[in-house]
Amino acid sequence: ELMDLGANPMPINITEEDNDFYIVRAMASKLFAGVRYFFTKYIRSKCNAFFLTPMFKNLGLELSEHFRKMTDEKYLNLFNIGLKALGDREKELVLQLQE
Repeated sequence: ELMDLGANPMPINITEEDNDFYIVRAMASKLFAGVRYFFTKYIRSKCNAFFLTPMFKNLGLELSEHFRKMTDEKYLNLFNIGLKALGDREKELVLQLQE
């Protein structure tokens, strides 16, 4: 049977049975696409409801409690480490400019 190789993948000589087959295939494709869309939407909403939403809801509280529990000494160490790293980086950049 000859096949049309253009944009339409249907055979050139179409019988009534072939036409019914393509109609059923198109309907099944649309149905499956709809089911797939709603299934992925359902899974995404469940993931948000049970994983992401509680995590983000508690994230701010956990971070603020963590920093509130830190002593002044730990804060100073935290910022001094950053200052030291910036100073070291400045020295590296100055050397790169001189080369």
